[in-house]
Amino acid sequence: MILLTEKQANDLITFVEDKLTTKSCNHKLTFAMQWAKKNKIDLEDFEDLMLEQGCGCDCEVVLNLPNEGDLELEEEKEKNDDNINPFKIPAIFVEDLSKLYDKALFTSDDLDYNIHTSPNEILIPAPYGYKPKKKMPRSDWFFISSISEMPNGLGFVKQIEPISAIEFSKKIRNSNIECLKDFSPRAASYYFSRIELQQIGNGMWCHFLERTGIGGFSVDLKINKAVR
Repeated sequence: MILLTEKQANDLITFVEDKLTTKSCNHKLTFAMQWAKKNKIDLEDFEDLMLEQGCGCDCEVVLNLPNEGDLELEEEKEKNDDNINPFKIPAIFVEDLSKLYDKALFTSDDLDYNIHTSPNEILIPAPYGYKPKKKMPRSDWFFISSISEMPNGLGFVKQIEPISAIEFSKKIRNSNIECLKDFSPRAASYYFSRIELQQIGNGMWCHFLERTGIGGFSVDLKINKAVR
């Protein structure tokens, strides 16, 4: 599906550039969205395309949007139907379901980090292929709040009462968040294993490592310390 022709992309750049001569960028896609609405382009698809192209605000449209060739929206990853491993826990991971853990990831008390969430919500990596309820940069994956189902880019390590992976996974599944209904004890054990050696207050982010090799295509969840 071609979302923007080469001519439309150039028209968009010219429109936004002209607007920025009279008003500075407000770090949003304000003028770009005005152009899209005026040209009767689906605003949700348009915003997705801008983020794919590295254009998170009007000045980035002028700087980053290609002006040669038509622009297509990358095909949305189909929602993963693999109920066995929707969180893509690495096959080589060996879980310990008898162990107790005392750290989990939460949204921050600092509101600058909570774009869509409130402070102190437990965060779980979103399943592979999940479409967030609010826009997130496509270059990153994200966590999901077990309270609001809102996405968050960073989780912060906090102390919790000791709990097993079995009990924690049950707690998350009982939150009635649809995308977390298959959060298994194995997924919880992996989640905890990535957090347990981290210091309280450390920020963490998640992503999927995609590989194509002799054995075919594979995807593994990674939860890493964020460098701030």
